[in-house]
Amino acid sequence: MKVLPLEFEKPIVELEKQLDELKKHSKLSAIDLERETRAMEKKIEETKREIYEMLTAWQKVQIARHTARPSSRCPAGRDSTRPAGSQPASERKDGSSRAASRRAGPSSSTPASTWP
Repeated sequence: MKVLPLEFEKPIVELEKQLDELKKHSKLSAIDLERETRAMEKKIEETKREIYEMLTAWQKVQIARHTARPSSRCPAGRDSTRPAGSQPASERKDGSSRAASRRAGPSSSTPASTWP
């Protein structure tokens, strides 16, 4: 799946395309363009720094919501915010919720001295 750049990232993408073309040309023609390649890489880094230092609040939101941004899901598909081995209430055999049992307070069968 091709990732579409955000509008303000297009100058970076264009420079990266030029760098790829330069590298291809260097390999095909057996000409050493190492100096030009390094200069282009430096230009890309400078452009990135300039763009990302001057982002507006909306541009930061766009980056945060970008579809190519890494997610917080574990590779195994388990929610990384839940401790390993814990189960959501929907997956527990009795359907109970630990939070609900903590909120309920001590039952009449539980002595007050043992309630946390």
